[in-house]
Amino acid sequence: MAEDPFHEILRTLGRLEEGVRRQDENIEEGRKSRERIHLHLEKIEEDLGIVGQVAAQAREQTAATRKIVDEEIKPVTDDVKRMRMVGLGIAGLLGFAFSALGITLATVGEGVVQVVRSWLGISS
Repeated sequence: MAEDPFHEILRTLGRLEEGVRRQDENIEEGRKSRERIHLHLEKIEEDLGIVGQVAAQAREQTAATRKIVDEEIKPVTDDVKRMRMVGLGIAGLLGFAFSALGITLATVGEGVVQVVRSWLGISS
């Protein structure tokens, strides 16, 4: 039996209508997907702004710390180094002086012992 052309047209229109409905759903899903992507991009942009602000604060803090080190701490450490060198020089000089005194006492020997005993009132 031959199909009625009217029913064929109605079936074709139904398939077209279903295809259009699916396309509308796909378009809606794409729109929602793009919307989510844009929300993610906005969040990333916001996060990058925050990261930029943190980096700027870190640079400012680093500059402030460097200024404090250069103006306040470095002179103190330089003074400590200078005092250490002076102290080492004095210690070396005292070491030399006491060595010379020891050599002198060893050379002069018994005479010095007698003088010290007489000062202290020690009899032999």
